[in-house]
Amino acid sequence: MSNETFNFYYDPTRQGYDDNTWSTISGAPVVVANHLSLGNSEIIHFADLLRGDLSMSIGIDAPAAGDAKQFGFMEHNKDAHLTFKVVDDVLTAESSDGVTVYSQEIDWDADWSNVDTVFRIKWEPGIASFYINGQLKATFSNTFSLGVPTIVIPGDTMSVYLSNNANSALLLNYFEVLGIQSSNLEVL
Repeated sequence: MSNETFNFYYDPTRQGYDDNTWSTISGAPVVVANHLSLGNSEIIHFADLLRGDLSMSIGIDAPAAGDAKQFGFMEHNKDAHLTFKVVDDVLTAESSDGVTVYSQEIDWDADWSNVDTVFRIKWEPGIASFYINGQLKATFSNTFSLGVPTIVIPGDTMSVYLSNNANSALLLNYFEVLGIQSSNLEVL
């Protein structure tokens, strides 16, 4: 088995929003002022990734009633994911294999409001760690109680995913994925 890993970087200023690398699920994402802006939009990148260390520089406002935002790794058809999620005024780190869902609430820091903030998910076999601006906020690992899964870290390929169903925009400054174990790199 090879120990070779892969990395890639997305910059909306350099690459724009390209239908050859992104699938628009809903809405109309646009590049505005060096950011990919999602207002009531949902997108998923074409690259299939197996594990990796994803950092996303994102600008969002403080979570508020009516918000519905989610970003990170996703296998859309199975709803398997490792994501940061905002529902109303609550921010969580969330893991799902499409059946078992586990989430942990993260207290919002006012310093993250309306500025580019780095949300990071380090996805390894059986474990996922969630960071915001370099601070560890949650760690999940495969956990079972009496043989029944309570936390499951997805083991299938997933893609970079962003969704915003809120009145305020979600602004992606960049994302990078380091240490990808496996990928269909030809789409990168």
